[in-house]
Amino acid sequence: MNTPVYLWPSLALAFGLELCAVAAFGVWAFHAGASTSASVALAVGAVLTAALVWGLFASPRAPFSSPVLTPVVTVVFFGAAALALRAAGHPRLAAGFLVLIVINTLLLHLAPAGTTAAEGAAAPSTGGDPTPSSPSSIGPIDDGESRPRQD
Repeated sequence: MNTPVYLWPSLALAFGLELCAVAAFGVWAFHAGASTSASVALAVGAVLTAALVWGLFASPRAPFSSPVLTPVVTVVFFGAAALALRAAGHPRLAAGFLVLIVINTLLLHLAPAGTTAAEGAAAPSTGGDPTPSSPSSIGPIDDGESRPRQD
């Protein structure tokens, strides 16, 4: 990935915010439990579920992503994480979390075209190599069988 150096801090912050969102779900679930064992079980389940949802639908290399699905899941994920923080009794932390998400998202989307993390992960640079992609222009296909050399 050819990500410019000036985007690294913003990408690092984005990753940190993703981790904070997963932790926010764990904090909320821990506060929702009636007993210590229930709190721990709920927290572990919430963290695993949040990580699974993020990994499947919103991460840069998500297997189930689309131009519509990924932004919707991202907004719902971070919004729910902020609501979870508020429900756990941390309204100022939730507000600060949302402000950081909005600012960082704007910084990443205002970057020059072709330099965002999603574009870099989805379409790695080929280095300008105009390699033909049609099988007929590549040459003979090696099927793995060794043949005696004919001189």
